[in-house]
Amino acid sequence: MVSGDPVAAERAVRAVVGDGSEVTATRRDQEDLREVVDLLALVGLGLIGVTVLVAVVGVGATTGLSVVERIREIGMLRVLGMGPGGVRSVVVLEAGLHGVLGVVLGLLALDLGVPLVVPVPPLAGVAVGVVALTALAGWVGARRAVRVSPVVALRADS
Repeated sequence: MVSGDPVAAERAVRAVVGDGSEVTATRRDQEDLREVVDLLALVGLGLIGVTVLVAVVGVGATTGLSVVERIREIGMLRVLGMGPGGVRSVVVLEAGLHGVLGVVLGLLALDLGVPLVVPVPPLAGVAVGVVALTALAGWVGARRAVRVSPVVALRADS
């Protein structure tokens, strides 16, 4: 390997070749390629962000629907003495467990021949983030559950 001025080396090669052949400097090509890769990584991160947002909205909507469908059950828990904090904790825990189940099923899919192309530390961060976001979405649904009066909840149709 020779070190020196890459621009001077490119000029020298052009002078020798001189037949219209394309001469490029590897360093410039690497910089161009790095810019393209960085742009693609940014687009990929944006798509991941949108995917996570859609998933969180979906979990929030599902949890909200679950709360509405179980309004009598929640009312009964309230009548039996469970306070708003207890109801909120149960709903958030349930949503968080759904997130854990999703992570576990995703990891089990690795045994089905799906190659792991993401390094483990970022994957672990995503797994923790998924569980946290599903629990947060559950908290949004739990807010609706604790607002309902126990008497109104018990009167609700099944």
